[in-house]
Parts: sequence; structure tokens; C-alpha cells
Amino acid sequence: LRLSILAGFLISLVLIPLRFTQASSFIFRYSEANKRIEEKQVDYVLIERGAIYYGQDLVRNTPDLDNRPLRFHADLLTQEQIAKLKSQGSLYIINNARAKELGIHPIASDAEATRIPPNLKSQPAPNGIGE
Repeated sequence: LRLSILAGFLISLVLIPLRFTQASSFIFRYSEANKRIEEKQVDYVLIERGAIYYGQDLVRNTPDLDNRPLRFHADLLTQEQIAKLKSQGSLYIINNARAKELGIHPIASDAEATRIPPNLKSQPAPNGIGE
């Protein structure tokens, strides 16, 4: 019994710091991605949840929606709603390629993950910022 308690204690001395390091590095990436999104000089950010692990966690708006840019799940918007947002301001779309730029892991290739039609992606934003 004493040997198993000692073994458990010694294993814990290794595993607890290891798990802490793993969790910290994971959280740090998303915290940095969140800061980079906040710094974007755009009106709206569309996050393709299917392209990014835990992408839904990047959609953070204040209750009164006074934060900018406003963030939306691209997957939950209709094509008409996306087009309306684009007509009202500038968009920044976070897909696989942009996930990599933000330092977070994508799930699938851009072709497999995207729901935003190419014609809406290619139109320039009114102020020329974003995509």
C-alpha cells in the first residue's frame, strides 16, 4: 500500500506540472487570437466554427454590443445576412488560413470548411479593410 501511494505521489509530481504546461499553452493561443481579433479595424468578424477547433469560443460580444468588431458564427448566418453585414460595413472572415495566422489549429482545409460563398468573399469591403 505504501509503495502504491509513493508511486502515485511521484507520478503526480511529473504529471501535474506537465498538464499545467499543456493547458497554459492551449489557453495562451486562444487568448492571443482573441487580442488580435480585438485589434482588427473592421466592423464585423465572421468566424467559421467548422474551420477552427473551439472557434465558437472566439465569438465574444458584450451584452450591449458596444464592442468592435462584432463577432458572429458564420455557420449560423444565412447568405442574405452575411451579404447585409458586408453592405453595412467591413468584414474579416476567420477561416483555416486565418486561424493559422492567429496561431490556432484549423480543423479542415478551406475548401471543406467554408460556408461563405466566393462572390461575397471577393467583394471589397466599403472601407477596403478585411475580406
